Amino acid sequence: MPPIKNKFHCLASVLIRTVLMAAFLTAIGCGDSVPQDPPPLEKAAESFTFFDLGVNTRLSKEVVQDLDDRLGSHSFEKRGIIDLSIQPSGALENNFSALHTLNRQLNSPVGERVEHDIRRYMYRYAARQGTPFNYIELVFSAQSGLPLYFRIKPVKGETGFMDTFHEKYGAPVVTKWPQAGVEFLSWTKAGDQLIVTIGTDRYGTPEYHITIFFTRNLNRLLALERSGRKKLRKQEVDPGKAAF
Repeated sequence: MPPIKNKFHCLASVLIRTVLMAAFLTAIGCGDSVPQDPPPLEKAAESFTFFDLGVNTRLSKEVVQDLDDRLGSHSFEKRGIIDLSIQPSGALENNFSALHTLNRQLNSPVGERVEHDIRRYMYRYAARQGTPFNYIELVFSAQSGLPLYFRIKPVKGETGFMDTFHEKYGAPVVTKWPQAGVEFLSWTKAGDQLIVTIGTDRYGTPEYHITIFFTRNLNRLLALERSGRKKLRKQEVDPGKAAF
C-alpha cells in the first residue's frame, strides 16, 4: 500500500478513536446530571385512626366507596374554609395554644373568608347504617390527598370509644373548663392530636365531640400554600412598568 494511503488510514483510525473516547468520557461526565426520579414520600409515623383512615391514608375513589358502604351517602365540598376551633368558644385559644396558632395561620387575621383546596366529606345519617355516630366530617387536602382533620359526634349514650382510646393511647390529659360539666380529654401521638370534648345538653345528658387533628398534614398544607403565594407574588407585574 502506498505511503500516502497508510498515513491516511492511520490518521482516520486515530480520529475515530479520539471521537469515540470523547463520547465515552462525555457520557460518564454527564451521568450525575441526569434527573433522578424523586424518592417516594416517606410515610409518617402512625398516630390516630378512624375506620382505618390514618395520617398516611390517600384519598381515592376506593376509600370514598368504602366509607359510603359503611356510613351511607355523603355530602361533598370541593373547596372551603378550615376551622380548627372546638366548643365552647375560646377553648382552643385557652387550652390548645399550638392548634390555635395553626388555626390563625390558616385563616385571615382580619376575619376575611379564606378558602382552601380541600375535599370535605360529611356523613349525617351514619347512625342509620348501624354505626354509633350521628355526624362525621372528614377533611382532606386536595393536593396531597392526606387527611387534615376529622370531626365525629357519637350518638347519645355511646361511650365505648372511650375504652378504645384508653386501651390504644393510654391515659389522656384532662383539662377542666370554667363552665361546669365541661372538660377536655386529649392525647398527643407523633405530633397529631385527639381531643374529646365532654359536655351536657340542656337536659343534662352527657354529650361527646371527637376531633382528630392531623397536625403534620395541616402544617404541610400551610407550607404548600405559602410557597404558592410566594410564587404568585413573583409573577405579578407592576401595571405601570408593563404599560410602556
